[in-house]
Parts: sequence; C-alpha cells; structure tokens
Amino acid sequence: MPWLAPLLTLALLTAPAAAADRVRSCERRVEQGRSAEAEACLTELAASGVPFEKLVPLRARMAFYAGRLDDAAALLEGLQGTPDAPGAEALRRVVEAWRGHANDYGSREILRSGGVTLRWRRPLDEIFAVLLPRRLEAARARLADVLGADPAQPLEIVLAADRDDLAALSGLALDDVRAERRPGAACFNRVLLLSPAIDAEGGPWTENLAHQLALHEITRRFGPDVPPWLAEGVAQVADGRFDAPGGRRWVLPPEDVARRVVTGDPMQAARVSVRADAGLVGALLVRAVVRAHGRAALVDLLASGGTSLPRARLATLLVDEWTREARRPTFSAPSPASQPREESVERLLRLARLLLAGNHPHAALAELQKAHARERSVRTGLMLLPLAVQLGDWDTAGRLCDGLPRAEAEGYTLRFFCGQLRLTRQEYAAAADAFERAVDFQPYDVPVHQALQQVREQLQEARAKLDQALILGMIDAREEGP
Repeated sequence: MPWLAPLLTLALLTAPAAAADRVRSCERRVEQGRSAEAEACLTELAASGVPFEKLVPLRARMAFYAGRLDDAAALLEGLQGTPDAPGAEALRRVVEAWRGHANDYGSREILRSGGVTLRWRRPLDEIFAVLLPRRLEAARARLADVLGADPAQPLEIVLAADRDDLAALSGLALDDVRAERRPGAACFNRVLLLSPAIDAEGGPWTENLAHQLALHEITRRFGPDVPPWLAEGVAQVADGRFDAPGGRRWVLPPEDVARRVVTGDPMQAARVSVRADAGLVGALLVRAVVRAHGRAALVDLLASGGTSLPRARLATLLVDEWTREARRPTFSAPSPASQPREESVERLLRLARLLLAGNHPHAALAELQKAHARERSVRTGLMLLPLAVQLGDWDTAGRLCDGLPRAEAEGYTLRFFCGQLRLTRQEYAAAADAFERAVDFQPYDVPVHQALQQVREQLQEARAKLDQALILGMIDAREEGP
C-alpha cells in the first residue's frame, strides 16, 4: 500500500502538535478553575502516552489553586533534576512563598454565599472582613452589567502586608511591584492587593479591588488568552474608573490610535505614556462594541481572544467612540503646546485668590466655578466647596459633592467635608454615601467611622450601625502592624 507511508509521515508530524493542543486545552481548564474538567483532561492525556513529568506542572498548579500547598510542593520537588524543572521554577518559588507565609496570614470567610475568603497579615486589616462584603457585591454587580451575570465562584482575597510579600505571593518582579502606586494581581485563582495601610496618602482601594476582581473573572470565564488591552479595558469599565469625572486623559489622537489598532496590538498605543492608557483604549473599544453590536459581541470578542471582529472594524468603532467621548464635559485631551490647558486653570485660580484678598467672594466663586468646570480636580473642589458653603450657595455645593472627581491624596478630605455638609443639612442618606466614599480612601480613619455610625443611627440601619461598631472596636483593640 504505497499511499500508507505519506499518511504515517503526516500522522507522526501532526501528533506532537495535537498533543501540545491538548495540553494547552487542559491548561486553560486549570486557569479557569474548572477542576473536574481539568482532572479528566489530564487523565486522558496520561492515558494517551504524554509523559508524566510533562503533566506535573499542571497537576501542581491544580493543587496550589485548591490550597493544597504541600501536595503542590511535593509534585514540584519530584521534577528536580529533570529537563522540565526550569520551566516550573517560577511556580515552585511562589508555592514555597505561600508555604512560608501560611502561618503569618489570618483567614476568615466573609461571603458564605459566594465562598469568599479574606487573608491578611497586618492586624488592623481584619476590619476588611466587615468592609469588603458590600463593596465586593457592588463590584460583582458592575461586572455583571458589562459581561452579563455569572454564578459566583469561590475566591480568595489576599491583603499583602508589604510589597515584598505581594511580589513573592504573586510571582511578580519586585521592581515592577515597587514601580506601581497601587499594585495588585489576579492570579492563581486569587486576588492579591497591597494592604491600604502601606499607602500613607490614602486612595481609592475599592477601585483596585474591583479592577483585579474583573481581571480574575475574565481569566476564569474566558481563559488566559484574552489580550491585555481588552482585559484592561473591561476592567476599567467594570471598576468605575472610566466613567469617573476627571478619570480620562488621552495621550494620542484617535487616528493614531486607530492606525495602531489596525496594524497591531492596541497596547502599542499606550507605550508613549503609562500602562493605564492601554486600559483607556480598551475601555473605549469595549464601550464601542457594546454600543454597536451588543453585549453578546463583547463576550464573543473576549472568548475569541480579540479576533471575532476585524481590526479595521475595531478601528472604526474606536474613532466613532472617541468622537462621542469628546463631547462629554469630563473629556480631557492634550492641548496645543502654545496654550497648555493647565495654564488657563492656573490663571483662574490666581484671579480667584486676588478677588478673595480684595473681599470680593462672589466674584471669586464665579472664577472658581470656571476653574472647576475645566479641571474637575480635588484642588479646585477644596477651594470651591468651602466658599460655596460660606456664601450659602447650596446648589453649587451640592452639585460639587454629587460629581466628585477621582482623586488621590486629598480625596478623603473632600469627601469627608461633603459628608459633614450633608449631615448638617440632615440629608442623612447623602451623608452616608459621602462618608462611605471617604472610607474608600482612608479605611482606618476613626472620625469617618464614627460619623458613619452617627448617620446610621439617624437612618435606623441596625445592620450597618453594627458593622461600624465592629470596625471601631477592631481599630481600638489592635495596633498597627509592622
């Protein structure tokens, strides 16, 4: 049978590729946390003749993801001295780091319905067992709005005590962790965050939680092959950052970004500035795809690794969405070098200060309103809000509090001020919302928790009041960790 030899040759050539595809399929199931399917897949591979040592790293990852650290370590130890050992070295280091910290981190189930467990090392971080459940449920609801509802799966949230711990437990390079203002990771079927106690200036830790949760869910639902620009875009839409007033600043003109989308990875569009810009590009595309084709098209785009729509179509959608975005008052694009945008705001602020010094508060208020309309920043808000309250302009004060910008260091001050303002005016529900947002910046601050407890008493919310009492008790009973 002369025709048999070519067929046998073809079979021998395609067999390794087919085996590699099956291994990759098993790997996807492991990364998605589909343990039963992954186990069946690995068993089938072993029966088909794939060498045992080739499957050990996947079995070790399954054990690690399930929390069986000793089993994972034993499997990886058995690889030592084999050709497959170097490829599993990074995983071995992470497993050993988790084993070394096993007794250092406390553990507590915080959402029984979703099987969510919190782990922490700094004693004061135990307050997040009370703070996290409502915020986690809100983050999941926002993600469901973007991707559609999906049954909650068991999840472990880890608050790393410092950057060294976060690098060791996540496998990230320590230099990369040190370079990030608020680093985090979604890996190993866990969400890892840096303890907010590390950030002396405070900041929106809930945003980082929602962002990493979205990345975790994307991997769990669609596997590890979703391109970074698309995953970051979905995460920015889901964490609320993309829609926050003042939360978007663009670096490249839309035509340049669109050209990069057509010719290659949209991530390239971000490399002229910071990594977050890739998320902005991705977020624009996410919104554009949903607007033009519906949520199902976004799900297909994620499932296909970003290939279900032609790149030319993505580029067109991006330019259209950019044009729509530019009409929004919170849009911020680069200004011509001859007239920087910041300079005009500075002039308005200087004029406001001169008017105040000259005892013309109403005129100063008008200039501050113009400055805040252009910049929508914390610094303009901190100047505008007290003056509006002093002059009895409650409409201006109320609008400012309702549209607070994303902020960093002073975000807590502005939110706390708005809470006190609402409380003075007996607007208890609005005061509670403002104080809750202040907690999102400074979770350890006693005055804001005391204010929240006072508001809860006025609203007669027994459960929320009890939560605040528990938090105050924990803060009072514990000292700061190292």
